[in-house]
Amino acid sequence: MEKYIRYFSDLNIFSLKEKLYNIRQDVDFIYNNSFKEIVDDIANNNLKDLSEYCLPNSKDIKIFKSSQLKAKDCKKAHEIIPIGIYCGLYDSSYYNFTKKKKVVVSINQGALDHFVQKINIPDTRSYFRRLKNQVNEDRMKASIAHELTHWIDDSLYQLFHHIVGDETDPKKRDNRLTFRTGLMDTTYYEIQAQIHGIQEIKKAYSSEKWNKLSINDLFELYPPLTDVIDKVRREFNKEIAYSWIRAILKRLDRENLLGKNMMKTLDINKLFEFCIKTDRVY
Repeated sequence: MEKYIRYFSDLNIFSLKEKLYNIRQDVDFIYNNSFKEIVDDIANNNLKDLSEYCLPNSKDIKIFKSSQLKAKDCKKAHEIIPIGIYCGLYDSSYYNFTKKKKVVVSINQGALDHFVQKINIPDTRSYFRRLKNQVNEDRMKASIAHELTHWIDDSLYQLFHHIVGDETDPKKRDNRLTFRTGLMDTTYYEIQAQIHGIQEIKKAYSSEKWNKLSINDLFELYPPLTDVIDKVRREFNKEIAYSWIRAILKRLDRENLLGKNMMKTLDINKLFEFCIKTDRVY
């Protein structure tokens, strides 16, 4: 595990600057003016042809400028790195930190396909609940918050410049981004963004209901967490997955996002089994 020390916490650059950004108003603004219609139609079983949600001859639903954002942290970030924010039906969500800097947020295509094709999946199965959780309001707001967080970190703290430097070769750049481990999903900067996603999920729950949720419930409500465990255990090992979970829980506790029942019910082996047995349908 020695080679992962900087991987989970960069002592010299970023760890002391970790913070939760107050970006809720901008997350709501972006969601309400982009994904809300298609998410509502999915929930109401009234999904139209996908082209009706997009701009003409495009996969873009809506394109924003960072100058439109109002949250204090977003306004600071815009002064340093102004960007376009693309919301639509793409292959993935990401923050492009290279010369063509932009935020891209997409609804999960694999999950969306099941609703477009009207595939019948038994409602009693855990994976169907996860499927629905991939395309609901909380999930989309979490995705928006996740990518905005990367942009703000990059603007305020030159995060990716510190990691990548002036390297332009894609393979060498990716090697630096993963700290020569080949694994990006559990880096400290991804944990920072994942926490902001979880914060958006929590906003949909009262304190009483949040405190009753188990850690398994949290992973089901926010499927990307389950995807990380699934990937890490398959491609790397349980030890790395466990270290990532500990880092997530530590940060949740620090930010007062850890429900009272989450630690009480945590059984790491059962969580691994839950993530493995939750069939992948997207």
